[in-house]
Amino acid sequence: MTKIEKIILQLSIILSVLLFFSCSEDSNGAIVEGCTDTEACNYNNKANKDDSSCEYDIDIIGNCCVDNVVDCFGVCGGAYEFDDCEECQIPDGPFWNSSCSGCMDPPAINYDSLFTINANCVYDGFADTTQWELVWNDEFNLGYIDQSKWNHEEWGPGEYNNELQEYTDRSDNSYIEDSCLVIRANYDGENYTSARMTTRDKGDWLYGRIDVKAKLPSGDGTWPAIWMLGINLEWPACGEIDIMEHINAENVIHGSIHTSSCYFSMGDNYPGECPDYQLQSFNQINPDFPNTHKTNVNNITGWHIYGIEWDASSISFFIDGNIWMRVHNTYGGQPEWPFNQPFYIILNLAIGGNFPGDPDNSNFPHEMKVNFVRVYKSINE
Repeated sequence: MTKIEKIILQLSIILSVLLFFSCSEDSNGAIVEGCTDTEACNYNNKANKDDSSCEYDIDIIGNCCVDNVVDCFGVCGGAYEFDDCEECQIPDGPFWNSSCSGCMDPPAINYDSLFTINANCVYDGFADTTQWELVWNDEFNLGYIDQSKWNHEEWGPGEYNNELQEYTDRSDNSYIEDSCLVIRANYDGENYTSARMTTRDKGDWLYGRIDVKAKLPSGDGTWPAIWMLGINLEWPACGEIDIMEHINAENVIHGSIHTSSCYFSMGDNYPGECPDYQLQSFNQINPDFPNTHKTNVNNITGWHIYGIEWDASSISFFIDGNIWMRVHNTYGGQPEWPFNQPFYIILNLAIGGNFPGDPDNSNFPHEMKVNFVRVYKSINE
């Protein structure tokens, strides 16, 4: 072997050794573990030993999803999943399973074959179905409060009307029992708690019929209410419709409207400067005010259906299907009649405040129960 051939052989050996170590060690001579699959989104071109860490999921913005799962919205580590309706939602969130929940029983008046989770069937057509079409309802038979329909408003005592309760979303203040919503006011010796629930941003309506079947508490300082507020502007400009208010142990309920031109806290201007709403009384009680009235109720703590029928010209108030009051549009513009916009529903049980006065602390807890809330639109619209 010539000298040149020996040199070439030595160089070849050195090169082979260098290539071996460059393929099996890092620059420090160590084994580098990682994903060695060039098809993976986390391929490591410096790895020389595969550690089964390869990932192939890329999220919606092109990031490699390592140590997490791409959710149904395409977000790495996102919280969304497909619900039983095959909709991408937050698990147990306000809209979970909501899109396919509805009445699946053919005999019911609100049967719909498209639903896959049975809920809210209506069998007793309390409203005349030749005049009214059911468009929204809650029969409270899911076993839990339907967050796709209801919000809990939360604030401390004294926020409005000098009321004493704190409004909470706790399960001891609002819950479902025997296919009824229960709003429960508690007193622990120091603090009063209760619940206030609304359909705001989840259900609002312009005109129609509202029916609420409820059972009221009776006792000093109690103030249950079924009412509505307009979705636009602040109170009182937004307008208020009090379908039912009850205080203390009275055997009467109150119904009212409130507007920028006529509301209780106007001071000396109330009621003298209120517009004439042509309030009609259909009972034996003469109205004392232009925007509010009351009616006697037999068995005030029993089940009754409180409702309104509302159109562009008037709002009529009902109990158990019997009209007892009507107010009329003044056609004096928004300050006098803001009831030409959508309104949402509120259910609450207040304690104390300007209207009922102080509670009897020995008589707690108090409960308002609601069997159903139903909203209809006129077939003739």
